[in-house]
Amino acid sequence: MNSLSNPAIVIIDDDQDDRDMLSTALQSHGFMVECFEEAQVAMEALKAHRNNHTNPVMIVCDYNMPTINGEELLQLVKAEMFIKDIPVIIYSTSISRSLSKLLMERGAYATITKAKNYKDFLGQVLDIRQLVQSQLLTHPQPTEGLLLKPFNLAAMLVRATMHRVQHLFGAVRMSPLNLQRL
Repeated sequence: MNSLSNPAIVIIDDDQDDRDMLSTALQSHGFMVECFEEAQVAMEALKAHRNNHTNPVMIVCDYNMPTINGEELLQLVKAEMFIKDIPVIIYSTSISRSLSKLLMERGAYATITKAKNYKDFLGQVLDIRQLVQSQLLTHPQPTEGLLLKPFNLAAMLVRATMHRVQHLFGAVRMSPLNLQRL
C-alpha cells in the first residue's frame, strides 16, 4: 500500500466535505489516502493493513464523530500492538488547550483546529505534510517488523522545525512526549 516515496495516510471524518477536501489536498502532495466515515470501519481496515505489513504512516481523525469519537479511536489504536506506533493527529472545529493536552497525554501526535478559511486550510495541509515527512525521517517504515533507529541529525532538524512551527502557527500542537521521541 505504501512506500517511503508514496506514504499512505488514513483520514477518519464523518463529514464528507472535510474528508474529500483533506484527501484531495494530501493527494496533491503525493500521499496515498484512505478515507473512512466511521472509526470502527477504520479500525478493521488498520488491523487488515497490519496483517499485510502495510501500515499507514499517519492517521488523521476528527474528534467529534458519532459512535466512536477521536479520543476513543486514539485509545483503540494505542491498545493494538502492531498499530500503536502509527502517529495519530486529532483535528476538530475547536480543541481547547485542556483537551489538546489530554489527547497528547493519551498518545496523540498532534492536535489541529480545523481551518476557518481556505488559506489557513492549505497551511494546515502543509503542516500535516511536514509532520508526515518528519515521521518518515525519524521513524522509517519498518521492514518485516524491524524498527530502524532514527538518524540523529534528522531528528534534531525535525525537532527544531517543529518548535518553530509551534511558535509561528500555534494551531499545531505536539506533545512533549512526541518531541522527545524525535
